Amino acid sequence: MKNWIKIILSFLGGILYRLGGAGNVGDKFDFLRNTLTRDIGMCLLIGLLLFPGNFWGIFLSMGFTYGASTLGYGGSGEPPQDQSDLYRLFGKYVFFAVGLIFGLALLPFAISEHLTGNIGIWKPFLLRTGLLTFLIPFIHHFRRPLFGFDSAQVEEFLRGFTIAITCLVF
Repeated sequence: MKNWIKIILSFLGGILYRLGGAGNVGDKFDFLRNTLTRDIGMCLLIGLLLFPGNFWGIFLSMGFTYGASTLGYGGSGEPPQDQSDLYRLFGKYVFFAVGLIFGLALLPFAISEHLTGNIGIWKPFLLRTGLLTFLIPFIHHFRRPLFGFDSAQVEEFLRGFTIAITCLVF
């Protein structure tokens, strides 16, 4: 039953991730269409998905996830002065870097679990990091409109869902 709750929370993660990337449209729900919805929402969601675990490992991983969520990675279609540092560093491979960064955000959790005697934590950690490293650019590359949603909405929802659902490996 616990995995069903994690799947539902992963759908919530996709919604929060998308809301953080949505622009304001001038209605009463504009307060939700804010980058803090993505940043804080994903951070808290990762904490819930990793619970129960070592408190400090979860706490630090939540902070690293917040940091990963706040990264700007826009680039190719923008003028050079508006391109992010991450895009300038990785170019067309920026989404591989995004997946890797989100995967490595749980490194404090893996280390804390290892220090408390769970030496088998490294296989799921490496599996999740590898999955995110390749699924995030895959989602970006093959984004298409779906069920009446435009390609940006689908891509951002799937990116947030993938980041959350891969916590099931723990």
